[in-house]
Amino acid sequence: MHNRLFRLAIQCNWYSDSYMQRMAAATLGKNDVAFFISSTGRPRALLDSADLAKHYGAQCLGIAPAESP
Repeated sequence: MHNRLFRLAIQCNWYSDSYMQRMAAATLGKNDVAFFISSTGRPRALLDSADLAKHYGAQCLGIAPAESP
């Protein structure tokens, strides 16, 4: 996703480290969108980062299996 958005000149970053994900999520605001991509949709760190992003006003989109949190 990062490569595609970057090539479309959309400012974006990606983080595989859970600590960096949480720090970045805490910097988002109402004009930001956070994408969360997971093969299981269950990693606690990923869910925590999504909760933080939502708390600070970002729109959150998840790509994960159906029925995952």
